[in-house]
Amino acid sequence: MAEKNDADLGDILQRLVDRQEIEDLHYRYTRGLDRRDAAMAASCFHDDALEEHGPFFGRIVDFLRGGEVMEAFAEFDTMLHFVNNQLIEFVDENTAHGEALVYVLMTRKDGDRQVLDSIAGRYLSRFERRDGVWKIGRRTFLADLGESRQFAPDYPHDLDQYPSGKFVPDDLVYHWSFRTG
Repeated sequence: MAEKNDADLGDILQRLVDRQEIEDLHYRYTRGLDRRDAAMAASCFHDDALEEHGPFFGRIVDFLRGGEVMEAFAEFDTMLHFVNNQLIEFVDENTAHGEALVYVLMTRKDGDRQVLDSIAGRYLSRFERRDGVWKIGRRTFLADLGESRQFAPDYPHDLDQYPSGKFVPDDLVYHWSFRTG
């Protein structure tokens, strides 16, 4: 095994930092969607970024800040995105391509029924570092499968005893201190 010199270790460390910054973009973006915080979700993209999401293809500012997506999400009482299996391939020091699996759970009312919708798919993304900051330059969402089903009326836990998620600015994450003591 070849011995690593300090320059090699510096490059490896920088690549690990870059990878973490890119992964964090997915987490902040999906938190923004789940909390209906369009500003947070939009902050993960360059201003000229393109989004392809179902029938929509255009600038991310039109997708998020235009309000259509947040209005569509208004029918859901709860939305939870789970991002997994992030594969990031670096093209050069300022460009990377990525694929990430995403699974979304959404609850809504349909008359007097509570419905759980789920969708599983993938984000295909081009990440670009501009002025030292990684953001998404282009994103395509691929929907691989989906399902809707009625909630079981005899769910065994009383969730009313727990704090529940809300939307920006009322969700506890915007007010809760992560510091101890």
